[in-house]
Amino acid sequence: MISQLVAATVLAIPGGKGPGAGKHVVLVAAEPEYRCEQALPQLARILATRHGFRCTVVFAQDEKGVFDPAVRNNVAGLEALKTADLCILMARFQDWPAAQMDHFVSYHKAGKPVIALRTSTHAFAMDATSSSPVKEWSWNSKAWPGGYGKQVLGETWVSHWGNHGREGTRGTPLGDHVVLKGIGPIFVTTDLYEAHPPTTATTLIKGEIVSGLTAADPLANDPKRGPMPAAWIMPGSQKVFTTTMGSSLDLLDNSFRRLLVNATYWATGLEKGIRADLPVGLVKPYEPTIWGFGKHETGKRPIDF
Repeated sequence: MISQLVAATVLAIPGGKGPGAGKHVVLVAAEPEYRCEQALPQLARILATRHGFRCTVVFAQDEKGVFDPAVRNNVAGLEALKTADLCILMARFQDWPAAQMDHFVSYHKAGKPVIALRTSTHAFAMDATSSSPVKEWSWNSKAWPGGYGKQVLGETWVSHWGNHGREGTRGTPLGDHVVLKGIGPIFVTTDLYEAHPPTTATTLIKGEIVSGLTAADPLANDPKRGPMPAAWIMPGSQKVFTTTMGSSLDLLDNSFRRLLVNATYWATGLEKGIRADLPVGLVKPYEPTIWGFGKHETGKRPIDF
């Protein structure tokens, strides 16, 4: 059995055989644009089926348990973080109630690892009316400049560096970090974000703007829009890997999938097991649809896996 539903709102995928056996990965899908409800279940299937990790995917949802990316204040199942060895976060402008936020805060305070995708640089947005116990985590916080994104992940929301929806990103590996083992050039259709992680961070992927939405398109070669870090590792005892790539379509790129699998091994203390030929093939069926606001299937049916 590959998967089963738990309370019709949480996707639980038992771990199979592999180096990840006995490790629990919790994936948080809570953003309205890049089809997290497609990307994270597929990533979870790869990690569980091909590498043995037990995976739990939790989703933003309405009071009926139907996935709804417009909901910013309800992610059922975050208590799974109590037993998590890794959190993979794909969130945008969330403001969870204290009982839910406490699970994430406790996980963070325990110094456990995080892999953050795309909009997670601005995962949280709390205004003056918020009841959140950690308002300083907001992406635009002044009390804790840049909030959780800047302080923990290395960047908050800055800008679209590439033309959104019209220019893709080419990623080039830098250096010989173990997470880059087997990684070749990356092409994704998500545009490059402006990102300025701290100088103490280790940039793994240099992102450059592609002047179209296919891998064959040339680089934009705009001197005013030069390369930006597209994936990096933060310094410190807590293992943090951040990438500004990460839509459902991005998972069609073999090297991008490998990057995430390698990062999972690294984050969970299995870096000695990273090989250039680790299996990263898609677990069929996987037919991601175009990303964009309003393109999710929302409020019509329970989450379908």
